Order: sequence, then C-alpha cells, then structure tokens
Amino acid sequence: MKKLLITLSIAILSHGCIFSFATPCFAQDPNAYKQWWLKSDKANGGANIENAWKIAKNNYKVKVAIIDYDFDLEHEDIKENIFINKKEIPNNGIDDDKNGYIDDYMGYSAIHRKGLTELPTIKEAHGTHIMGIIGARHNNNLGIKGVSPHVKMIPILKNIYRIDPNKEAEIIAHAIDYAINMKVDIINFSQQIHALNNTKLEQAFKRAEKENIVVVVAAGNLGIDILDDQYNVTLAKYGKRFKNIIVVASSDPGRVSSYFTNYNKDYVHV
Repeated sequence: MKKLLITLSIAILSHGCIFSFATPCFAQDPNAYKQWWLKSDKANGGANIENAWKIAKNNYKVKVAIIDYDFDLEHEDIKENIFINKKEIPNNGIDDDKNGYIDDYMGYSAIHRKGLTELPTIKEAHGTHIMGIIGARHNNNLGIKGVSPHVKMIPILKNIYRIDPNKEAEIIAHAIDYAINMKVDIINFSQQIHALNNTKLEQAFKRAEKENIVVVVAAGNLGIDILDDQYNVTLAKYGKRFKNIIVVASSDPGRVSSYFTNYNKDYVHV
C-alpha cells in the first residue's frame, strides 16, 4: 500500500491539489465546472483526476496531514472529511488518549501545543482553501469537488508570519512529528519557510522518510530557479535529499508553467 501511495500521490499545489485513491463520484457541485485541473483534454491540461475516479476500485481512505496556517473546521464542504480523534475529549486540557498531545480531537496546533477546537475560527484561510481542494465532499450540492472525496484530513497549524528561523524549525518539526504519530500516509506542505538547513527540521524529515510517509511540497512562487532562492523560503531544496518528497510546480490549463512558479528540472518532480 505504501509503495502504491508513493506512485499515485500527485500534487498540483498552485491549487493545493493532491491525488489519492477515490471512489467514482460525478455529481456536479456548483463550482466544479471551474476545476480544470481535474480534467485532461485539449482545453484542460490538468491531472486527469476524473478518469482516476472511474478506475479506482480501492476504498482505502488516505489520511493526509495538512501543515498550514488557519483552518475553518466548520466549513460545510469539508468538515465531514476532517479526521476525528475519538479517543480524545475536546477542550478539557487533558491528554485523554495518552498520545503526548493535549486535546487533539480535531486537528492540532504545533504553535500552541494543543487542539485546534480551542482556537478562533478563521473563515477565509489558506489552510481551508487547501483542505477544500484536497477533500471537499462530492454529491452534496456545495462548492467544489475534492480530489479525494473520502480522504481523512488532519489540519496542523503552523506560524503564518516570519519568525526566528530556529523557532520556526521547531514548530514545523513538531508538526511533522505529530503527523508521524497519527500515522498519516501523506503530508501536504504548501507554505514557504525560512528555516532550511536546520538540524531539527532535517531530522523530522528523516523520521517521516523512515516511516514511508509521502511529503508533497510546493516548488514556490517566486518565478526563479530553485537553486537561486537565496532566502531559502521553499522546501523544494529538500527534493533531492529525501526520497519521499514530491516537489510540485504550478502550471496552467495549457500545460505551460505558470509565470510565477519556481523551477529546476533536477528538483521539480511534477
């Protein structure tokens, strides 16, 4: 199963999409017609996800950790696909399931070291956007179609603004370790970072690699060669260092690289 996940996990991080197992589902949700990346024809140079739905027979529910900033846990099109830790009682300040994390009933904050349900909800949030395109429900007459409509997503909160690189590395490493502890199949990281070449962060990635967890990262949106990124704001530089990382650039419906996407044929996989 792990090898199959590595083979089939594809990301389109300009839209936050990842491909994983899904069952056939073709109802037209209101905004599905805008999702060109689900198709692959003369007009839509996407990832051919709709055909994947037709042939995928396995009902295995992929568990995806989404390390990002701000999530709307009550969003009507995604809340049913957010992973619930049923062994945890929310908002009681106790690690009920003894897994080392307090109140991680529905997601986790690597910043606050507690569950997300205690934190304010941000309606228009990047993390919500990413979750929606990965796992929005089908057949509910709402919004869009998620790439994997039966996925189980674990939102993990990271810092949004630039902070001390060592502190940032500590937060992201903690987020990765939480994802490992929750036995996810895939980690999605659609964010910039300012903490590369940090020992704690690299060790966390090594632990994820050891567990055969696929890590999907964005190439970045600076419009430059990845090796010319002097500020080290993208994890794409890890693309050759760890065998479990898939680096994804952005493209448009004409199968042409987006003007803003970072690039390098030796680092970008998709």
